[in-house]
Amino acid sequence: MTNFQRHQYHTLDGMRGIAALLIVLFHTSNYFAGLFFPESYLAVDLFFVLSGFVIAKAYAQRLDEGVSTYSFMCIRLIRLYPLYAMGTLLGIILAIASVIAGNNAANWSITTLLLTSILAILVLPSPLTPQLYGINAPSWSLLFELFANALYAMFYRLLSIKKLILITFLAAIGLSICAVKFGHLDLGYQWSSAVGGIPRVTYSFCVGLLIAAYRGQSLRLKLPSWFVLELCVSLLCMSPPADLRPLYDLATVLFLFPLLVLIGSRTESDKKWIKTSYATLGSISYGLYVLHVPATHLIDIACKKLTGKEFAAYAPISGIIFLLTLALITRWLDRIYDQPIRKKLTQLLKY
Repeated sequence: MTNFQRHQYHTLDGMRGIAALLIVLFHTSNYFAGLFFPESYLAVDLFFVLSGFVIAKAYAQRLDEGVSTYSFMCIRLIRLYPLYAMGTLLGIILAIASVIAGNNAANWSITTLLLTSILAILVLPSPLTPQLYGINAPSWSLLFELFANALYAMFYRLLSIKKLILITFLAAIGLSICAVKFGHLDLGYQWSSAVGGIPRVTYSFCVGLLIAAYRGQSLRLKLPSWFVLELCVSLLCMSPPADLRPLYDLATVLFLFPLLVLIGSRTESDKKWIKTSYATLGSISYGLYVLHVPATHLIDIACKKLTGKEFAAYAPISGIIFLLTLALITRWLDRIYDQPIRKKLTQLLKY
């Protein structure tokens, strides 16, 4: 059993949950009467930092012991695929229903929908849609996450701290170029900006690895866990002027998120109810992220059928109901679907 398995980072769980909630708000602002946090897309970069940290803490020892890249990727797919499959299948069903009902807002053709669906089931992007994943758009970050995971496992034994720092530095240069070119870092989910996803995941994932390697013995700054989460929320809720947006995005991703994760990894509340709350936020974070887009399509269709109105017409009550319901459903799915399936697959494949 590794040190990571014995030690749960509750504050980082809380950060991940808060980031997922803000991503949901980013995509459902119409449910909240236009309440919009334009920088909350940076939560994806925070996810990548947290992922690098968690992967290093949870799996470095197993990689040291000789776990193959294939086995490692099977472990990662077992962790990610069950809820991903649910979100993808729901998206496919809703897309098919929209075509049959003649309400084909996405302009799906039979060929495009069929090929895109097959590729999505295989966790592959579709070249036939403007977005990498037309069925469930947030899936793009999972592709880049798995890409980073595979490279990490493949080159683990060659990846010294010096080499990791060099890769991180080069990714920071790439990230800076993208920020200047596009004017922001909301990149990676569309083919037109897919190139920007590479430095996004490379920099933040590698920074997470470096934070895990750094013991932090000389770090004197310790903050209350609630304050760390408040800083996280503040960074994601800012609305900088358009001309300062590239600078803000870069400062947040390059410096502030890594600092928050470093501090958060050394910060734990001594109150049990706070730890439990953070752990709950962490347990629903992935489900919220991967299920919220198809869930919005489902609730929009149901509301239109039942009331004749758009769900957003009931804002902001609609937003509150949606967020609370999705959080409860995600928590329930974590217990009765995701965890049991992952446990069975782990036992079956002996991972």
